Amino acid sequence: MIYEAYKLDHKYNFDEVISPIIKSHNTDNNNFKKTIVSNDEIINIYIYERYFLRIDSNLSITIISTTRSNSTVVEFISAGGSQGILSIYNGAESSSIKEVTKILINDGFGKIK
Repeated sequence: MIYEAYKLDHKYNFDEVISPIIKSHNTDNNNFKKTIVSNDEIINIYIYERYFLRIDSNLSITIISTTRSNSTVVEFISAGGSQGILSIYNGAESSSIKEVTKILINDGFGKIK
């Protein structure tokens, strides 16, 4: 499992984060999205799963976005893709996170974990 977190010092639209992911991974049928709104923050949770033949396994990414009045923190958890054929680690978890984090870095986010 891999965990990374990124922060931006202003509000950020969560749908802008996940739209490119949905398009690039064709995950319309294998995803979950929930938004929780309170007085001072908006929490978005998005989980998607995709089967990869090269690792003969499903890979799951969970994205949690917390937006407050002056900042947005986006957290990623990638799980399930740590072993490939012959139980050799092939980097599927870390490469899936890289795809997603490129979008955030291009939009001004900085890595915090």
